[in-house]
Amino acid sequence: MRHLLSAFSFFLVASVLCRSCKEEVTSARPLPVAADYNRRGGEQERLAQEYFHWGCAHAENKELPKAVDLYLKSLELMLGSKDSTFLAMLYSRLGDCYNGQKLRPTAREMYKKGYALCLSKDSVRACYALDNIGDTFLAESQLDSALVYYRQALEMASALRHSDLLFTVYSDVAALYNEQGRYVDAEFYISKALSYQSSEKNYTSACSTKGDILGDLNQSDSAIYYWKIGAESSDIYVKASSYGSLFQEYKKMESWKKAALYADSFLVYYDSIQAMNSRAELDELMDNHLVELHKHELSVEKNWIVGGLIVAFLILAAILVILYLWFDGCRRKKYVALQQRLMENRAEAIFLSEATEMPSDDRNVELQKLEEERFRICLSLFEATAGSKKLDELKKATPAMQVKMADIYRAMIVSDIRKSFANVMGDLKERYPSLTNDDLLYCVLSLLYCSKDVILHITNVSADAIKVRKNRIKGKVDAEQFFHIFDY
Repeated sequence: MRHLLSAFSFFLVASVLCRSCKEEVTSARPLPVAADYNRRGGEQERLAQEYFHWGCAHAENKELPKAVDLYLKSLELMLGSKDSTFLAMLYSRLGDCYNGQKLRPTAREMYKKGYALCLSKDSVRACYALDNIGDTFLAESQLDSALVYYRQALEMASALRHSDLLFTVYSDVAALYNEQGRYVDAEFYISKALSYQSSEKNYTSACSTKGDILGDLNQSDSAIYYWKIGAESSDIYVKASSYGSLFQEYKKMESWKKAALYADSFLVYYDSIQAMNSRAELDELMDNHLVELHKHELSVEKNWIVGGLIVAFLILAAILVILYLWFDGCRRKKYVALQQRLMENRAEAIFLSEATEMPSDDRNVELQKLEEERFRICLSLFEATAGSKKLDELKKATPAMQVKMADIYRAMIVSDIRKSFANVMGDLKERYPSLTNDDLLYCVLSLLYCSKDVILHITNVSADAIKVRKNRIKGKVDAEQFFHIFDY
C-alpha cells in the first residue's frame, strides 16, 4: 500500500511539476512578437496575432480543441513568414495543447518544428523545446529516448546558466530515474533541481517529489521533512500527495495520532480532487454530447447536400437528354424537309422537261436553276454526315497527316458522298451514260472544292491516273458541263 501510494503520488506530482514549471516559464517569457506585429502593421499579421491571443485564452480555460483550432488558423496565416520566433512560439503552444490531449506523437512533432525554428536565434526556447520532447517520450514510457533529449536540454541549460531551465530539466531527469527505480540518481538530480531558485509552487512540488524518493530510500526523517514542505504547496494535488505520504509514513512508524491527523487532511484533499475530477468528467461528457450533436447535425446537413446534388444531377441529366432529343428532332425535321424538297425539285424538273408550251431557252434556264438547287440540297444533306466533318479535317491537315487520315476515313467519306449526292450523280449518269462510278465521284469531289492532293488521297490513285480520268471525262460530257464541274 505504501509503495502504491508513493508511486501514485510521484506521478501526480511529477506531472504537476512539469506542467507548473513550464507554465511559469511561459508566463515569465516576454512576448515582444505580439507588440512588434501590431507596431509593424499588416492585416494578415495582426489577424494571426489575434488568433494567437484568442487561442491562449481558450488554452487557459482548458478548452484545448478550440485553442488548437485558433492556433492553426494563426499558423496558416503566418506560414512563409520570416518571423521564426513567433512561429516557434506557435508550434510550442500547439505542442502543449496536443500534449494536454494526450496526443504525444503529434505534440512531439510540433515541439520539433519549434526547436528547428528557434535553435539558432533563441537558445532558451530551444532548450525548453528539447525538454518538452523528452516529456512526450517519458509519458509514453520510452525512457531511453526521453533521456537523450533531457541530456541535450541539460547540456544547453548548463551552458546558458539559466536557473529556471536547470530546475526544470533536473526535475524531469529525476522523474525519469525514479521511474526506472534508480532512486539514488533520482535523489541526486532532484537535489540539484532544488539548489536553483524557483517559484513557491514549483519548489514545494519538487520537495514533495524528493520526499517520495527519500521514502523509497528508507530515509524516513528526511522524507518527512520534504513532505511537510510539499504539504504547504498551493497545488491541491501536491498537498494531497504529501499528506498521503505523511499518513503512510507515520502509520509505518506507529505514530497513530499523527497518522490520523494526516489521514484526515489527505481525505479532505482527496475528496476535493475527486469532486474536481467528477466535475471535469461531467464537463467532458457534456462536451462529448455537444460534439455528437454537432456531428449529427453535420451528418444530416451532409445528407441533405448529397441528396440535393443527386437531384440536381438528375435534373441536369434530364435537361441534357431533353435538349439532345430536341436537337435530334430538329435535325430529323430538317433532313425530312430536305428530302421532301429534293423530291419536289425532281418532280418540277420532270414537269419542265415535258412542258412543250414553254420556250426552249426559258425551260433550260429553269432547269439549270433546279439543278443548282438540287446540288445545294444534296450538299446540306452531306454536311450533316460524319464524312463531311472528316473531309473538312482532311482539307486542313498537313500532307503527312492527310495520308494517315485518308487511310482511316476514306471508306466513310466515299460512302457518305455517294449517299448524299445520289441524285446529282444519277442526273449526270442519266445525261452522260458513259460516265463510270469513279468518274462521278471525281466530279462530285471537284464540285466540293477538293484540292488535287485531297482527291488523290480519297480516290487512292496516282496523279497520272487522275489526269487521264479528267481527260476521259472531258471527252464524255459537253464543254459547258465540263466547265461547270471543274471550274465550279
